[in-house]
Amino acid sequence: MAKKKKKRTIGKVFMHNNLVEAHYTNLGALELKLLVVVAFFFQHQQSQQVIQTNFVSFDIDDLAEYLRIERNNFPYLRQRIRNIQSAFISYENEQEQWEQDIPLFEPPKYHYHRDGEKKQFYRVDFQIHEKLIPYFLDLGKKGESLIANPNNKSRPFTQIEGSSALDFSSKYTLPLYFVLKKIENQSFKLVSYSLDEIQGIVGSKYPTWQKFRDNVLDPSFKEINEISEIWCEYLPKHEEKTGQRGRPKVIGITFKMGMKEAYKNKKEAYKKIMQFKERYPPNNE
Repeated sequence: MAKKKKKRTIGKVFMHNNLVEAHYTNLGALELKLLVVVAFFFQHQQSQQVIQTNFVSFDIDDLAEYLRIERNNFPYLRQRIRNIQSAFISYENEQEQWEQDIPLFEPPKYHYHRDGEKKQFYRVDFQIHEKLIPYFLDLGKKGESLIANPNNKSRPFTQIEGSSALDFSSKYTLPLYFVLKKIENQSFKLVSYSLDEIQGIVGSKYPTWQKFRDNVLDPSFKEINEISEIWCEYLPKHEEKTGQRGRPKVIGITFKMGMKEAYKNKKEAYKKIMQFKERYPPNNE
């Protein structure tokens, strides 16, 4: 019996809140996973290098494994990469008072060697747009964020568990997971959105609350609760009674989340170990 191949995993990824709440209408689950993988390796790469670069290179076999697709399905992978090039983010220059829509990535470069008449692709290079480099660097850790409003003391980055994100299957689950993780460090782990706002964030085209609930919220929250390190629930917000007969219209949603006990205990244990190491550093004499 063939041995089951272990899934490749990645660690913690920092997503800028402008990426967390961006509108992902044209992106599917695989494109969003690609965004997570590129962000993780870019951040890891920057932490290891003195000289900054906006390139991230992947062996195609490795990238396919991270994205949970077959290596021999390169045309499918290339189409997903092309799709993510349609994703834009609004870059704001507050001093000069203008906004500009900028693509997340420059056109990628594919490397190949020839096998007779066939091209064998083996590597792909991503280049993050230079104006968006701060969106992919966890500058908030160092207190030197280039994007956050100086008057806003809230952390501009959201920390997510990369491996949990890669295991989601629905294209709606990942943006909802981003939103829920954004409120993890708040005292009250609640956040509210209008129905139109959250529809835009997850890229939903379902016109009614019932269809949005049944096709987006319920399956996505089920997946997050089963796979990830957090639990979550939602509560619809209804419009005030107008005196008309029938059910009041749903106009918004409040999300609530928390960390599961197993992960909470693991996090607390790690924190105590780090405090012990700081208090009793190893004797290198």
